[in-house]
Amino acid sequence: MRATTFVLSGLLVINLAITAMLYYKYYPGADADDSAGDVVTNSASNSAGETGDKSTRNFNPEQYGPVYATVNDLPVRQLELLPYVGEIMPAAQFQSLKRFDEISDNYLSKAMQSIAIDELLDNEARNHGLYADPGIQSAIRQYERRYMRAAYLNAITPTLVTDEDVKSVYDKLTADLTGKTEYRARHILLASEQEARVVSEALAQKKKTFAELAILYSIDDATSFNGGDLGFNIEGQLQAQFEAVVTKLPLKQYSRPFKTDLGWHIAVVDERRASKPLLYEQAAPAIRTNLEQQAMNAYVEEMLSSANISVNAFDVDTDAMATESVPGE
Repeated sequence: MRATTFVLSGLLVINLAITAMLYYKYYPGADADDSAGDVVTNSASNSAGETGDKSTRNFNPEQYGPVYATVNDLPVRQLELLPYVGEIMPAAQFQSLKRFDEISDNYLSKAMQSIAIDELLDNEARNHGLYADPGIQSAIRQYERRYMRAAYLNAITPTLVTDEDVKSVYDKLTADLTGKTEYRARHILLASEQEARVVSEALAQKKKTFAELAILYSIDDATSFNGGDLGFNIEGQLQAQFEAVVTKLPLKQYSRPFKTDLGWHIAVVDERRASKPLLYEQAAPAIRTNLEQQAMNAYVEEMLSSANISVNAFDVDTDAMATESVPGE
């Protein structure tokens, strides 16, 4: 059975990881297992029909740091406020925090306003019995599962890939590049042969430069803005029909119009050179990210394939459903 991997937004995962990191900087004696359990049970297991008093929600205050403020006498502790700060503070700045008192009053004020709105509306929802609604409880549980999945995968993913794995992939990639030539080409992509001939004639008569014509007429939105520049590529990286022409072009010589599955092209090769792999330090982060994504997907696939998943068959009583749907009955 194949798994469908749902990936939460990068911001959610980053904020979750950074919040946990900062938490253990501030409160190194905290018990991670107990803390995680308390957070989970706050919003679902003990929520139906309760008031907004956190003391009735299995809330262990000592694990959430000192009280920073109160909202209608409800304490707001430092750890509770951190995710709200992470929503408004630039990620790099948030990651660099080492102490809570490094957060400026401006960010704290905005975060407090946001958490105050959440607390007040959450309390009103409880008072109106919304937490007893099965549909709302199902949505809360879904959010908890997704959030905890993100937390768990964020925690284990770095352990699935070693430095040796990264180095091995880097060595293979660099070996594949050895002895190969890379070229830097530009192109103008046009919709018809007639348009291509008109542009080719304009180049021959030097009415405009290649870059100017690319900006004006190329339908390749990814390259037209920078004069049709495709950057450096090794043979095999670009479309085969295109490469069959440009790899044989003399340097600085415009091609005649030629057709590929993408349309009509006019191309020029500006430079050829021996391939030059990135230094390990430059390539390693991207290689690691790619390997971690593959490892995480494989981990989830294996977990799902070994799980015992069964669906209970049952008959749907359509008459009962119709009766239940009639207002007032």
